[in-house]
Amino acid sequence: KVQVVVSTRQPRGPAAGLAGDAQGRVAEEAELPIEERSFTPQEAYDAAEVFATGSSFFVLPVVEIDGHIISNRAPGPLTNRLREMYIEMATN
Repeated sequence: KVQVVVSTRQPRGPAAGLAGDAQGRVAEEAELPIEERSFTPQEAYDAAEVFATGSSFFVLPVVEIDGHIISNRAPGPLTNRLREMYIEMATN
């Protein structure tokens, strides 16, 4: 199975770059390509990890979607690393 980071984020405004920069750095560390595109609910259900980003909550792991369990109901290593990097970038 091909591993890739799928992001629907389209950078807008001055603060939009922080999450995108962190996503890019984490994907680079993990040697995963990033695809900016829409995705289907089934792709999300089948994903190894799912997360949401936002200025008020940084990185939020998604552990269940429509009754489908994601990543054993726990944040995965990429999600955890992304959160660490996002907070580090926001506080420096």
